[in-house]
Amino acid sequence: MERCNSCIMPKTHHSVRFDGDTCSLCAAHTGKVMVRSPSNDVDCHIERIRKAGEGLAFDCLVGISGGRDSTYLLHQLVRRHGLRCLAAYHRTPFTPDIIDANVRRLVERLNVPLVEMDIPMDYHRRIARAVVLLWLKKPLPVIANLACAPCKSHNREILKIAKKHGIKYLVMGSNKYELFQLNSGYHDALADRISFAAKLKQLLMLMKKGGLVLTQSVGIWRFLWVGIRSVLYISPESPFLRCCYGDINTFNYFFHTEWSEAECEKSLSELGWEIPPNCNSSWRADCVFAEVKNYMFGKMNGISYVDALFSNLIRAGILSRDEALKRVDTEGKFSRDRFAEACRIMNLHTDIFN
Repeated sequence: MERCNSCIMPKTHHSVRFDGDTCSLCAAHTGKVMVRSPSNDVDCHIERIRKAGEGLAFDCLVGISGGRDSTYLLHQLVRRHGLRCLAAYHRTPFTPDIIDANVRRLVERLNVPLVEMDIPMDYHRRIARAVVLLWLKKPLPVIANLACAPCKSHNREILKIAKKHGIKYLVMGSNKYELFQLNSGYHDALADRISFAAKLKQLLMLMKKGGLVLTQSVGIWRFLWVGIRSVLYISPESPFLRCCYGDINTFNYFFHTEWSEAECEKSLSELGWEIPPNCNSSWRADCVFAEVKNYMFGKMNGISYVDALFSNLIRAGILSRDEALKRVDTEGKFSRDRFAEACRIMNLHTDIFN
């Protein structure tokens, strides 16, 4: 496979231009100084969270999936900062048994109370199955994203839990290098410092894209309400949820401090975190449907999620290109077993993808 000579972006990507051997993302990033938060920025936020929790049972609420980053986040908040956390968790139909066991072990070892979200598994399974079948007929990005629409309900449920317990802060652990998959580099202005008006504009753009797809696929009309809810609940910071739960503050931890893979792995080892069988990477190990989504992403864009992630890490100076090339051979490898498991859960035969 031919790749960019600066990152590892494959030349098969349909929307990234190449000038010779350099992709447009690296060309746009050249010479830019990465915007980094001050080293004490996260400590200032932690003190605000601690102060807001005075007189309450908990300082903050943390959503956990049992995956790598949410496990690392809860470890940091409890062991490094000494916050009194309440954990919220939902086991989806695509959550492996080992990941569920990781969650139980995590909260026990950190002595953190756990609240489980009440979201029907069967609904999630049915939506994922129907959307995959529709995507096979019309492979569009908006349709592929609908398969994960039920997970967006987590963002509303977690805010409801915070309100019920009187918690003033929701702490999130999104990995900024995963979130912006096709940008020339991460900048704070692209993340949680976007104004309400800008977020509302993004919301309207998403709705516009969804509206255009309605004209391209008759089958998507029956998912209209699913799509609308997905946009409204797209994140705990969406304009709709901010209007409903404006008294609950949100804080994205890794947007204010550097995410360290070495420290993350150390925390996982300390907590006895285990990777599921047949999983080639700890990244997105908490969901077997991620293998199907990666397949869709590859078919539509000509690259894998791991290609995009590692390319971002190279541009951020966290990973060398040589190291990324070695790792992508294993971590970017397609797992047929996890793909088959996701299909079994949806009651689909893998042959339909041929």
